[in-house]
This record gives sequence, C-alpha cells and structure tokens, in this order.
Amino acid sequence: MIPTCANLELFSPGPRRNAPRKSPITLGFLGTATRWYLFERVVEFFGVLRTVVPDAKLLVLNRHDHDFIRAHLARAAVDP
Repeated sequence: MIPTCANLELFSPGPRRNAPRKSPITLGFLGTATRWYLFERVVEFFGVLRTVVPDAKLLVLNRHDHDFIRAHLARAAVDP
C-alpha cells in the first residue's frame, strides 16, 4: 500500500465489532494501475483475501489502463 495524505487524527478505524457483516467487503483501487503503483500486488492480495472472505469484491476505478487491468485480473483468475 502506498500511504496517502490522510490525517490519521481525523480518519481512523472505528472500534472492532464481532457482529456478522451485512454486506461483502469491498477492496478499492483508485488511480493509475501501471508503473510503480503495484497493481499486481493488489490483485495478488485480493486473491488471498478471497480465500478468507469468499464474497469479497474488488472495485477498480481507473481512466486509461483497462487492458492492463483486465490482463492482470485474467492471469489471477479474478472475474472483472
């Protein structure tokens, strides 16, 4: 993960809850997928996440790298 400019005093994880989830976990990726942004690692992590949380979703928001993204998802057998 590449940290961004988040003020951790304003934005922090809430308290842990042991209650069951009402909706699937969504992992989000926003921005450029090529070069140094390690999209390959995101897809690899998502594969591991799916072994633990089978209904997890991957949301990718991107303007120009669609072929690159689809190729990496296909190699990892992740449905787009």
